[in-house]
Amino acid sequence: MLTRGRACVMVAFDAAPDLCPRCSAQAPSGLLCGRCVAAGDRLPPLPDHAWWSGELRQALDARDIGKAIRAYRHHPHHGRRRIAQEDMARWLSITQGHLSRIEQGRVRVTNLDTLSAYARILRIPPLLLWFELPPDRQDQALAPPRSNTVLPERLAAAISAPTEVQLADAMLSTLAGHSVRDQLAGPHDLIAVVRRDIAFIDQRLGASRSGSRGRSRLRYVAGRYAELLGWLQQDCGDLEAAESWSRIALAHAEDTNDVQFHTYVLMRSSNIATDAGKLSTATEFISKALVRADVLTPQQRAVLLRQQANVYAVRARSGERADVVACVDALTRAAEAAAEPAEDPDDLAGYCSPAYVAMEAANCWIELGRPEKALAILEQRMSDWSAGSRRDLGMGLARLSTAHAGVGSWSDAVEVAGYAATIVADTGSHRTLSQLRTTATVLHTAGQTGAARELTHQVRTAQRARASHGRSLEWS
Repeated sequence: MLTRGRACVMVAFDAAPDLCPRCSAQAPSGLLCGRCVAAGDRLPPLPDHAWWSGELRQALDARDIGKAIRAYRHHPHHGRRRIAQEDMARWLSITQGHLSRIEQGRVRVTNLDTLSAYARILRIPPLLLWFELPPDRQDQALAPPRSNTVLPERLAAAISAPTEVQLADAMLSTLAGHSVRDQLAGPHDLIAVVRRDIAFIDQRLGASRSGSRGRSRLRYVAGRYAELLGWLQQDCGDLEAAESWSRIALAHAEDTNDVQFHTYVLMRSSNIATDAGKLSTATEFISKALVRADVLTPQQRAVLLRQQANVYAVRARSGERADVVACVDALTRAAEAAAEPAEDPDDLAGYCSPAYVAMEAANCWIELGRPEKALAILEQRMSDWSAGSRRDLGMGLARLSTAHAGVGSWSDAVEVAGYAATIVADTGSHRTLSQLRTTATVLHTAGQTGAARELTHQVRTAQRARASHGRSLEWS
């Protein structure tokens, strides 16, 4: 045994299953003893959802514990200061050199006791493991004696009720489908579906055990669904309902102690407040979110900076030169962050691509009274727009229409507005409709009443098409 200060490090590669993996005192299988836990020198945990995507998930799918350990040490959740290999080796009760060989693949860990000990220390979700964790001694003592059964063991286990973690992960998969549906068909028909899902999640939360991992996972999922419902209400134009659901999402995010999700919900709250004209509240939310920007992925930083730029752009209407400068600076930094390689395929802000930031930048330039700059950006990025992101495409076209109107290209403004109106007929996006109203206002102000009437006719045609499917679309 080697010692470093007061902490002891075992040279043996495999800790005995009934001993503390740090000091060899008696402890539950694979877990730290009470004294080591009290010492406070412990592995920084990851939120459960971090395991289900990115390099961690790829390593577990490949059944490579070495790659999983390395991905754990370098995970963005830990911030800019990744976990040192020396510290991880201490927590795993092996030497740094041996851990290095494991991470490089020069040593393959195949012993079940060792794999189980590492999995428990890292808190890997059991559903992602390629082996079954042996029960802890405490679990064995509490478990009722098993009787003989005519069923195979795997079927007997399947009869048990699904765990909160299983249900939570199933709901996250459903959530991804909801997001795709929103992009294709808009928010209106989806709201009732998401409300029913939230009622189901709340019911399971009420029945979950306080402090359990399953409850924490359900709380995260509840927050994700509340955030989605807040967005759907915002895109429908019901900002009061959007604010209410955003507050619920924020409460869940705070309870889960997930910094990345918390900052994302703060950004969304700022965005809703901006639409509602509550600029001081919007500024407060986005300022709180940016405090923890160092632990975010590049795309998450980009979407926060994009929102900060939006706030500055609206505030600049009062003529403050400082807000204009701050807006341009935030847009520049957002573009730089969005251009960085994506670290996680399931990133909350994975949609924040350079094309998305460009579209948001164009909106800021329209707010700042510089439609020519907005037009140049939008025309340059049009080929990068995704046809699958139909609702976002409609908003991009509506902003392009406003930019054309702002520079005096009246016929182009009306033509592009017609394309946007076609998408609005499918999605019913209130935000896109509001942008088309802005185009009509620019046309009226410029004395182009004929062009404004034609634009209004196109939108009302879309309105009738939508009404034929039993869905309303307001236009004044």
